[in-house]
Amino acid sequence: MKIKIALIAVAIVILSVSLYYFKNAQVTLDKSGELNLRLGGIFSKFGLQDSNLIKKYVEEKKMGSRRYLNTYREYNARRFSGTDFENALKQGLEKTGFRIQKTEQFVVKDAETFIFKINFARYDILTIRVNKVRPPAVPSGLKKYKNPRVAIVMDDFGYNMNNVDSLFEIGEPVTLSILPNLTYSRKIANFAKSKGYETILHLPLESHRKDVKEEIDTIRSGMSETEVTSMLDREIASVPGLSGVSNHMGSKATEDMGLMTTIFKELRKRKLYFLD
Repeated sequence: MKIKIALIAVAIVILSVSLYYFKNAQVTLDKSGELNLRLGGIFSKFGLQDSNLIKKYVEEKKMGSRRYLNTYREYNARRFSGTDFENALKQGLEKTGFRIQKTEQFVVKDAETFIFKINFARYDILTIRVNKVRPPAVPSGLKKYKNPRVAIVMDDFGYNMNNVDSLFEIGEPVTLSILPNLTYSRKIANFAKSKGYETILHLPLESHRKDVKEEIDTIRSGMSETEVTSMLDREIASVPGLSGVSNHMGSKATEDMGLMTTIFKELRKRKLYFLD
């Protein structure tokens, strides 16, 4: 009787263990969500985002009786350091059960390619391929140009001397656009010239907007050529040493071909440029 009971107990244990392993064999191991949480920030830091993801797929694999999911991701990147990315992965996966199982680096056509394989236990869970795209070679004989230059223009000067001293402390070439015939127009122009800064006239022109107060001596559509010329002379004279003229609020005036022709003719005589 005792032997019979012992055999039954052994059979139950064997059956339980078999059922446990059978059940786990039917469950597909999926670690993608956990990896995404751990590595999402690292991917973003190295420019590996959905915008430059060129291929992604998930396939079910089997090792022994265990099924698991393997994810493949392929990216194109302009700037990428394989060494720095590998170190970041190692740090992000430390003490997690995940590990970098394999890394490769090779050159294919116009790209330097990196491959990283991440395992969990014996299972290859994630494969990352990064193609570091090389910029196209400049054809021989192609004319080369200097780097573009940027002009910084700050306008609406003339009402007061606020921030003028601070502006000159920047130590970079900045153009001051000064409104005419205001209390400090001439003073700021002379001060800027003494510091070696360029100045231009911020020319008040008629706007479509009626909710904004016009400046003194605003040039408007419908004025005669004599009126425009006289007003322009007075405004130019109030900003000594100027190199050009910029548009102030002139959405309506700049649509008037006749008016702008008169203004440009006068500016051309003085060898002044116009900035809109």
